Amino acid sequence: MPFLTESIFRIIGGSGPTNALIAVMSPAVCFAARHAVRAAALEGGFGPAFRFKLIAAVSELARDCYGHGGDRGAGGRAARTAASAWSGGGVMSVPDEPLRRIRMLEGELADARQDVLALVAELEERDVRLRRAHRAIFRELEDALRPPIPHVEQARLAVYYSSSEDDAPTGGDLYDVVIMPGGELHVVVVDAAGHGVASTRAALNIIHAVRVLSLAGLPLENVVERAAAILQPVYPDLAGTVLVARFDPRTGVLRVATGGHPPPLIVAPGEPATYLEAWGRGLGYPDPGSDHVAERWLGPGTLVLFYTDGLVEARRDLNAGLDELAELAGRHRDLPVDELTDTLVRMMRREVLHSDDTLLLAMRWTPTREG
Repeated sequence: MPFLTESIFRIIGGSGPTNALIAVMSPAVCFAARHAVRAAALEGGFGPAFRFKLIAAVSELARDCYGHGGDRGAGGRAARTAASAWSGGGVMSVPDEPLRRIRMLEGELADARQDVLALVAELEERDVRLRRAHRAIFRELEDALRPPIPHVEQARLAVYYSSSEDDAPTGGDLYDVVIMPGGELHVVVVDAAGHGVASTRAALNIIHAVRVLSLAGLPLENVVERAAAILQPVYPDLAGTVLVARFDPRTGVLRVATGGHPPPLIVAPGEPATYLEAWGRGLGYPDPGSDHVAERWLGPGTLVLFYTDGLVEARRDLNAGLDELAELAGRHRDLPVDELTDTLVRMMRREVLHSDDTLLLAMRWTPTREG
């Protein structure tokens, strides 16, 4: 308390506070200092010179607590009464009126403290409600951006997605799943450069361009190159990798074209997990497009995993991440696809040295309606 310190200095001979400082002192600080001075006096052992200074300090404290008008009003009377009563020697007593005022102000101070505590609790509750509302809005925005998984009679699909930023509902990792007019399943996974909502716009541009070109009947091997030719003049800074897959649930044939994207993982029953290599270059890179279309016939019950690099680069080692994903997928291949995606992401990201958006889309071919 600055005022208490200055009061003690005043009593023992130091210089006091300026009038400007006294004018802005809180009454609560004033009577707290007054209590301290009174307690020091009642302890005894003070000489006449010290008592004289104490009387002056108490008088001035009383004036400061109850008004700055000198001898005018209750403040002046309190100061005169305190000075008179304490200068008579012998037992020092405090007048009833100043004590009553002190107790009244102490009660007001306690009430104010309770009001402050209640205000803090109310603000914390409002903050919790605001965070819940933000999370709800983020979930709604994320659901609006992510397409619903269609019902496919002879396949089971599930997707897991998480953004690298807590305050952003989406990032640059997006997917698209559409049943084509001919009955094929159109699966696209995009990883646009950057993070947060800004990269979401780039990913959506790629998703939409690929979908339109695919629905227009463009051959799979030309889709990535044509999408780049359309988008890059309009968005020169756009960059990202893309995977485009077509799966025919009637025959079990999977065809894949990529533009610099990690290859899908194939987990066939009773066989080691293997990657279906398909080479190409992404949008925003020199000579974007697919070198060829990879093709694989899937046996019943075969699992296919499409993903982004955030899943396999959590520990900053892409090759080690790819090996671990293949090992874990083979070990947990019999799980339902929705449980499988959660399990794989949790185990792959148990130690995160590189935070990135994470997307995993699982598809199992079930021609006998099992799985």
